[in-house]
Amino acid sequence: MPLNLMGANASSISISKSPGPVKGDGSRGIQLTGRTLTIARLVWISLSLLVAGLYIWAISLWNLSAEEVPFSILMPLGYFVIGLVIFWRKSDDLMGLLTSLMLIFFGPYLISGANIIVSEQPGWEIFGAVMVGIGSTVVIFFLFLFPNGRFVAGWARWFTLLVSFLIVITSFATNWPNLEVIVFLLGAFVGLLSQVYRYFRVSKPLQR
Repeated sequence: MPLNLMGANASSISISKSPGPVKGDGSRGIQLTGRTLTIARLVWISLSLLVAGLYIWAISLWNLSAEEVPFSILMPLGYFVIGLVIFWRKSDDLMGLLTSLMLIFFGPYLISGANIIVSEQPGWEIFGAVMVGIGSTVVIFFLFLFPNGRFVAGWARWFTLLVSFLIVITSFATNWPNLEVIVFLLGAFVGLLSQVYRYFRVSKPLQR
C-alpha cells in the first residue's frame, strides 16, 4: 500500500522548466535577422579589421620599454579577445555586437595610445581623428543602450544622437582637440547617470 501511494504521488509530480523571459518585458535584447544581421556583421568585421590594422601599425612605430608592454600590448589584446568571444557567441544580438565593437575600439585603439600614433603620422591626422570619433560614438551608444539595446527614455535617444553627431563633427576640428574630449565626457557622464537610473527604476532583476 505505501508503495502504491508513493507511485501515485510520484506520477502526479511534474517537472516544469522555469519560464523564459516574457515577451515584451525588456529582458531580452534586440535580435537581428536577415539582411539587417548581415549588414551589421559586415560593419563589425570591417571596423574591427581596420582597428586591428591600425593597432598593429602603431605597435610597429612604437619603441616600447618592458614596463610599457602590459599596458600597450597585453591589455589591448585582452580587450580584443573578449570582443571576439562576444561576437562569436552573440553576433545576432544588437547589444552583443555593440559591446564587442566597443571593447575592440576602447582597448586596442583608444586607451592603448594607438590613436595618438596614427594621428601623428603625416597625412593621417583627419583619418585618425575620425576613427577616434567613431570609437567614442560607439562608447556613448553602449552607455545608453546597455544591457538590452533599448533606450531608457525618449530623451535618451535624441541626446545620444546629438552627442554622437557632435563627436563626429568635432573630430574634424584638429586645431581644437579638447572640444571633442569635452563633448565625449559630457555624453559619457549623462550616459552613466542614465545607467544608474535604469538600474534602480527600470531594469528587471535579471538585468541587474
